Amino acid sequence: MQVSSALTDSFTTPSAPIGGENPTGSIAVMQGGTIGGLTLDGISSNTVYSQFINIASAGNSSLFSDVSRRQAIQVGVYGGGNAGNTALSSTTRMVIGQGEYGGGHLVRAIEYLEFATKGTAQKFGVFIEYGGYRWTCSSSTRGIFGGGNLSTAGSFGGVKNTLTYVTIATIGNQTSFGTMSAPSDQMDGCGSTTRGIFGGNDVALVYGRSVDIEYITIATTGNAANFGDLSTTGFRGGAASSSTRALFMGGRNVSLSADTLVCEYFTIASTGNSTNFGNITVSRTYGNGLSNSTRAVHAGGYSNTTSTAQSTSEYFTLATTGNATSFGNLLSTMYSAGGASNSHGGL
Repeated sequence: MQVSSALTDSFTTPSAPIGGENPTGSIAVMQGGTIGGLTLDGISSNTVYSQFINIASAGNSSLFSDVSRRQAIQVGVYGGGNAGNTALSSTTRMVIGQGEYGGGHLVRAIEYLEFATKGTAQKFGVFIEYGGYRWTCSSSTRGIFGGGNLSTAGSFGGVKNTLTYVTIATIGNQTSFGTMSAPSDQMDGCGSTTRGIFGGNDVALVYGRSVDIEYITIATTGNAANFGDLSTTGFRGGAASSSTRALFMGGRNVSLSADTLVCEYFTIASTGNSTNFGNITVSRTYGNGLSNSTRAVHAGGYSNTTSTAQSTSEYFTLATTGNATSFGNLLSTMYSAGGASNSHGGL
């Protein structure tokens, strides 16, 4: 699974944004992923696009931008999906770490979208290594990328324990931050204004699947420290937070026996093991965790139980505990996308 010669770090983007009203308020954008078909500009295919929701009011998602014009990320070209994306954000900008395009063609592009403007992603910089499935967190100024299935050569198989960061307001490449306790893949992350928290791990062949949770101080650089453990959720779930509470939603349990409905939470300012929060309605992996200061949304995902991708979203009130409530529908089925909001717990 090598990088295609067409998947370079150079690309052009259309200058015209998608028409319609600009999104306002507490919004979250989901970019790419492995998605179902949608007709855009008269083309009906599994084409990469971005969609957004207004977190404060339940409802269906709307089109944010159509990126089908960029050949390098048109899903139909290589087959498969635009998977392994992750994202982080300030109040104005979403930064997207690209993963793989169709059948294992790894890339290392970092892109960005402006929340106030509907338009195609623009180039931000590049990662040192090709790869995807990194976890993320951010404050209003700095975004952290951690771990992932990475390779300097552009093929799968090199799981890392590295932490890097970007300054969200400044276009440029990543900078070294520190390391995690062990190499990791497909972890979930979120945080407060000062602390990033992340956990779950799918590195079965060498390091074993893990329910460990670690944390970092976002404003400094340095290595991660132990926080506590999840009780059941292992990896590939969705994470979201207010400024005080981190919520890990669903995912695959560490024994690989089943996806889980269970959601668990941590108090970010302290350390310790998780506490049960409630359940999502459909057990699934690779969902998007999105939030504002009061509400967490779990969007899309893939059910290994039924072997079906999901198109529904549900939400929790972060200050309370309880089961999920229906939020609305996505434009199509979607999983393993990059998602972030302009009002999460780190802002």
